[in-house]
Amino acid sequence: MSNEKFNLAEFGLIKSKVSYKSFTMSLYLFGMTANEWKQRYTDKAKYGNIRDYASLIELIILNTLGAINRLLIEQTFLLQTV
Repeated sequence: MSNEKFNLAEFGLIKSKVSYKSFTMSLYLFGMTANEWKQRYTDKAKYGNIRDYASLIELIILNTLGAINRLLIEQTFLLQTV
């Protein structure tokens, strides 16, 4: 099945924005990227990722920022399609 409204290029752009968001949110909140954390804490990285060792408040902040970012991306995408 194909969807005439689906645009692979736009999907790629949204996907790259989401990846960039993850990178920058980790950098702002934890002071390092996920890859930097894995390299610094190799013993912990075997059992999880940076979010697995985050505090409850850090997880709440990440979730809230992620939700806001999704809304902004959706609004931008809707404005571009009008």
